[in-house]
Amino acid sequence: MKRIITLICFGLLLSTTAFANPLIRVEGASFKPLPIAVTDAQISKNSGLKKTANELVERIRQDLDFTGVFQILDPKGFLITPDQESFGVKDIQYESWRNVGADALLKFSMSRQGDVYVVDVYAYDVGTQKSRFKRNYKAPSKMIFKLAHLISDDVFEAFTGEKGVMSQPIAAIKRVGKTKHVVQMDVDGQKIKQLSKGGRLNLLPSYAPNAKKILYTSYRYDNPDLFELDVATRKYKRLSARPGLNTGGVFSPDGSQIAVTLSMKGNTDIYLLSADGKDAKRLTDAWGIDTSPSWSPDGSKIAFVSSRSGNPHIFVMDKDGSNQKRLTFKGKYNQTPRWSPRGTHIVFSARDERNKYDIFLMDVRSSVITRITQDQSNNEDPAFAANGRLVVFTSTRDGARDLYLSNLDGSHQRRITQGGFYWTPTWAPFQQ
Repeated sequence: MKRIITLICFGLLLSTTAFANPLIRVEGASFKPLPIAVTDAQISKNSGLKKTANELVERIRQDLDFTGVFQILDPKGFLITPDQESFGVKDIQYESWRNVGADALLKFSMSRQGDVYVVDVYAYDVGTQKSRFKRNYKAPSKMIFKLAHLISDDVFEAFTGEKGVMSQPIAAIKRVGKTKHVVQMDVDGQKIKQLSKGGRLNLLPSYAPNAKKILYTSYRYDNPDLFELDVATRKYKRLSARPGLNTGGVFSPDGSQIAVTLSMKGNTDIYLLSADGKDAKRLTDAWGIDTSPSWSPDGSKIAFVSSRSGNPHIFVMDKDGSNQKRLTFKGKYNQTPRWSPRGTHIVFSARDERNKYDIFLMDVRSSVITRITQDQSNNEDPAFAANGRLVVFTSTRDGARDLYLSNLDGSHQRRITQGGFYWTPTWAPFQQ
């Protein structure tokens, strides 16, 4: 079986075996990360590939660690070097891998054909002594490290049965000199690319369902107007320039409508626009400020922030504005709700009793709220990964306002940017 995957204008050719049944069930209190041995790649002597191969494998280890699903075993403890066993299922020394604590094994070979790298990946279940999958990847030299994210996603899917998100980029606002711009980066904080042009202040990026466009607010023309940006070409167009605020625009899951905050009639409310920015329909009309809309993944409901009860709290309504009800009753200042792609949870930030902001997770069905961050300075602007397993957010715990990832239970938090100033990250959805 062969398939073509296009990644940034270049091709990656893969031959693959079908994924087996999941080895990891990423649910419930009994979940524990899967101990996996990720070996160095086998390469031909005098091939000149050692440095590139080592960096590729190290990036794969980092990606798998980022998922929170795998426990990456230290290669220094391995009893076998890559050249001491082959790749056949019967050639693997399972007992040696079991003795170092591995339940899973990931092996590689790497070669080069002209300007094209060839990477073969083999995954094994140590307990059953069976192959999980094997795949062949080809990529031009300029894209070799993009392979790390793709391979990591395939490994994640092979062991969990779910799509991985290490290939899905993250967009955010970054301070660039005296301006703020929309940037896009890899999930590890690498390959940061500025997307927006002009305007001293650009805010609140949000991906379209196909991940090819981004909505954002810009003061390019001295008013907070809503723009649409083409990620590939970086071309932009203004969708809404109504008087006052045009902020926080988010596409509906089918891409046909935009929920946005407007203040053209004096009060700040949530409106629905058509995808081209026209045909504004008012959804909220209560005392106070209504802002920060977020669609449920089925497109039937919208979560938002309202100050109608005094302090800002999280509310929800049907997509036509009916059945508005309050979801949160605790917290002094609850803001920036984001609905999980799974539809089961809403993540948001709230100011606590210490006047610090933290990230919280609400179960939509039970209304039970759990805390993701605590006692780590200010943590804000959470957004879900496309598979609903991780959140990205901003934190000032290390001084600068950087981006961090976390599991939903607050475990395995890690920093992905260094020394920058970032706001309102958004994680690209799986392309439809």
